[in-house]
Amino acid sequence: MSIKIKVIASMVIVLFLGTIALVFIANKNYDNSVAILGNETLHGALQAFTQLEQSDVKMLSAVSVALRTNDAIGKAYADRKRDEVYALATPIYKELKEQYGITHWNLIDAPPNNVIFARLSKPELFNDTVKRNTYLDAVKTGTLTFGKEVGKTGFVLRTVAPFMYKGKLIGYQEIGEDIDKFFKLIKKQMNSDVALIVDKKYLSHKEWQSTQASKHLADNWDAFKSNLVVSNTSETTSMLPMDISVTDVPEGGSILGVIEQNGKVFQRSLFPVQDASHRTVGCVMIVQDISAISAEMKGTRSMLILFTIVLSIILCALIIALLYLLVFNRLNRMIEMITRVVGGDVGYVTKETDEIGRFEAQIVEVLRSLLG
Repeated sequence: MSIKIKVIASMVIVLFLGTIALVFIANKNYDNSVAILGNETLHGALQAFTQLEQSDVKMLSAVSVALRTNDAIGKAYADRKRDEVYALATPIYKELKEQYGITHWNLIDAPPNNVIFARLSKPELFNDTVKRNTYLDAVKTGTLTFGKEVGKTGFVLRTVAPFMYKGKLIGYQEIGEDIDKFFKLIKKQMNSDVALIVDKKYLSHKEWQSTQASKHLADNWDAFKSNLVVSNTSETTSMLPMDISVTDVPEGGSILGVIEQNGKVFQRSLFPVQDASHRTVGCVMIVQDISAISAEMKGTRSMLILFTIVLSIILCALIIALLYLLVFNRLNRMIEMITRVVGGDVGYVTKETDEIGRFEAQIVEVLRSLLG
């Protein structure tokens, strides 16, 4: 095989492998950029969720203090006049619900009863035993406690505090709110859809069915085998994972990666949600539409790959041209020179002074000495 073919083939192979490596690096950079974007979204959503929770705990605590100082309600509660409590508290509850999103206001009898005396959200329901951790902690510590509690139909952020009247403990007051509004605020802030997924073993199908019916919504209990989509800012659940185990979600959250649907690109991530007893009972999933960003990054990647290929072709052509000009053509002339000298043209003199020229001169001198 000609040395020219060997050299050119070797050079083309090297440039081809270099191009493949650069394409791989470009793809890797794209994946890394998408992962970085996903992490930023995940941490932003987790921080927003935490801040909203802390802010609303302060609000609920302040409301709890104000309501516990209402002597009229306190007297009616102390006198065990349930109808009077409802008459006094219902207008206040409606205003709190409209202005602050408070969905739960319960008066709970102190131990050993531990039953709800009055439930403002559903006045017809009372006397059910309370075993929630926030309530038990308030009984144990004698101070205001707070936390997220998973009930029969979803998550509620609750505060519970002793209810005193004229220096005497008459029960406990529970103020709470559904955390669905958190996800609407996060969606508005981060321009991403948010879904709350809860393990169904902590929920009641019957209660969930009743809640959905009261909201004129379909019963989605059987949509997933083990989990229930309790809240979702998107109209579809097609991008939510079917078989995720909420207990396996790491504390800091995780990135599920990119999924393409209907011509759009979405980045999915999630973080765990714990209740007041620090059990992981659900997770929050963030679905971010990164179509525009992905298209821009893919465009940049394509331009880089195209530039690399074109540059490799140009470099390959330039190097081959230089090899022909500086090496292969010179070697051909050297062969012609040797042929002429051997044929008797001993007066041949090379004018080149580079390495090949000096080598050519040495060969001429050797041939002249041999030919005498």
